[in-house]
Amino acid sequence: MIREVRVRPIVVLGVGIGIVALAGISALPDRPAAIGAGVAQLVGGAAATWACLWTSRNQDGLQRSWRLLVALGMAGWTAGAFLWVLNRNIAGNRRPPPMLADFGYFLFAGALLAALLLFFRESMRAAGGSSERHVRAVSLIDSLVVVGSLFTLTWSTSLGSVAHWNAPSLQKHLIVLAHPIADLIIVSTVALLLLTRRVRDRFLPQLCLLGCGAVVSGLSDSALAYRVSVGRPELPPIGDLGFVLGPALIVVAAMTATGKAWVPRIRTSSERAHLLMPYGFVVLTGAVVLGRAIGGGGMDVLGTSMVWLVVVLVLVRQIVILLENKALLEQLSSAQTELAYRAHHDPLTGLANRTLLGLRLDEAMDHRRRSGQVFAVLLIDLDDFKAVNDSLGHAAGDLLLQIVGDRLRGCVRAHDTVSRLGGDEFVVVLASGGSEPRAVAQRIVSVLGEPCVVDGHVLAIKATVGVVEPGYEPGLTPEIILHRADGAMYAGKRRGKSVIVAYDASGASTLSEDTDIIPR
Repeated sequence: MIREVRVRPIVVLGVGIGIVALAGISALPDRPAAIGAGVAQLVGGAAATWACLWTSRNQDGLQRSWRLLVALGMAGWTAGAFLWVLNRNIAGNRRPPPMLADFGYFLFAGALLAALLLFFRESMRAAGGSSERHVRAVSLIDSLVVVGSLFTLTWSTSLGSVAHWNAPSLQKHLIVLAHPIADLIIVSTVALLLLTRRVRDRFLPQLCLLGCGAVVSGLSDSALAYRVSVGRPELPPIGDLGFVLGPALIVVAAMTATGKAWVPRIRTSSERAHLLMPYGFVVLTGAVVLGRAIGGGGMDVLGTSMVWLVVVLVLVRQIVILLENKALLEQLSSAQTELAYRAHHDPLTGLANRTLLGLRLDEAMDHRRRSGQVFAVLLIDLDDFKAVNDSLGHAAGDLLLQIVGDRLRGCVRAHDTVSRLGGDEFVVVLASGGSEPRAVAQRIVSVLGEPCVVDGHVLAIKATVGVVEPGYEPGLTPEIILHRADGAMYAGKRRGKSVIVAYDASGASTLSEDTDIIPR
């Protein structure tokens, strides 16, 4: 297997060496400088070809395929560079390189594009290619913004000049024009892969290095095409920097493994790139257009149209994102409302749960202390509910509990609280100003006793009710109130069930045994 390398120090070192070497070459006379730059390109191309072939031996699948494709492309690139150096420095021909050399460059562009598309196909196969509609819409707009910006940049710097070039022949015009177009396609593909996050995290290091190599090579290639179109088909040695650094970055890409150590940093970087890349291209395009305007160069109709198209796309993107954010906020608000509801309500019956019951009791006690208005608590326990579960099953028992919840809600006012304490126990908190608590309890027992059909069986629900009317007592808590209601209810259970028992607030723990005990 390939040993993972620390790419950043190597890249920095390679860039430094390349700049220093080319700066030294630039100081030489024209012919030695041209020969030195040509030799540097040949060495870089041969090294990239060897690195891709060598590292592909122990790989399979995508990792082998892209290396072999790039090796083929770099072999063509190196052959084209050799013909260029031979034509310019040995044969002494200062004209643009012969057609065969151009084919070598185009072979590299095609092979690199195929390798990039392999990364895309592998990632789509792993991800399934599905995404939400608004995500696809933003990705499409971002792609159009990036491609439009790159086209405007290329058109205003090299492609426009080459397109308007009065070439000596149509064949030569098309060949020179194909160079910036190929560079535009490669750079756009790299940008779109990074922007739309269509590459799996573990492949991002290699893609970034390949992309950087393609970009710097494309810059020098487009610069050369521009100089050919203006009648100066020679690059200064420093202009060959991209032809040297491009292959060097490809060497590093071939030597880079898909190690997990890269993933956190690359994921963070790709997230930032996804957010900022479209705006970065727009800013760069604006700077170039502004620079041309200041310099008096201006823009033709096509360039101006592309600028306005990019501006419109950015505005559309902002509108889509605003609508997306609005929808997300609505979903978040709905989710928070749903969570709050679930946190305070019983999932089976939809009644208040123990948490919400405690809050309502606290509110009632606080209102009692401030205003002196009384409230009451009824604890309802269904009689012989276990027999229903045992004979008809838990599904029938759940349906019966839902019927009980609905009937309890119908027995009280909207601002009273009906809650399920757990199992077959229910609690009703009666706010002040309503019917007398024992009358409400009688109504509840009567309504629950009406026959109901559960799973094809006619049932009559019986219940025992404990009633508490809390007074003002220091240290009184919701737990104490529920405990008293529970004690009153169980007193009724001991006396034969299906009765209403009121806790006697005048005694410490006595139960009323007069008219408060109502048999069924």
